[in-house]
Amino acid sequence: MEFWPRFRLAVVISIVYTILAVLYSFVGLLNPQPPISIIQYATFTEIGGHLLFGFIVGIFSFDLIIALKAAAFAVLVDAGKILSEFGIPIQASVNHSITFMILSALILGYIFRSKIKFEKLAAITVAAFLSHIAYDIIDSGPTAIPLLSPFSFTGFILPPWAVIPIEILGILIVVWAFKENALSFIRKIKI
Repeated sequence: MEFWPRFRLAVVISIVYTILAVLYSFVGLLNPQPPISIIQYATFTEIGGHLLFGFIVGIFSFDLIIALKAAAFAVLVDAGKILSEFGIPIQASVNHSITFMILSALILGYIFRSKIKFEKLAAITVAAFLSHIAYDIIDSGPTAIPLLSPFSFTGFILPPWAVIPIEILGILIVVWAFKENALSFIRKIKI
């Protein structure tokens, strides 16, 4: 598939991912919190950092469109926080859960399976989620992340040293899913 049709597909997939993130955020009603204004958190550093970390895991697919999709997903994990901006008393970081990571990977992989292999899209979704968590550790410092919501809203504080292993895990997932691209790249370098 040529660049522009693939780019349009990546945009459509990112829109569906955004919808999933917003819908999943309603799980946050199970643990209501006072609404917060998220606009103050939408800084260049916050958005840029998530884009960069997502792009880093995605670039190991050796495919620019996939890298851009991973960058978009890494930012869009937070899309559900917009509900708090509208005064809905959700736990704002409920999308930072392993449940959301798995559900979004399965749903996207299933919906778009005729356009992109299930395991490739699922891998990018999981890797982008991991990169989001890795950057949050850097950006937010010791913040409690509700990794097990909706089963438990207790937050886990991940240590700063966890950034590198989490980001590397995301990279390894992408390399595994796109191994043919990596092998092709390696062959080109040898020549």
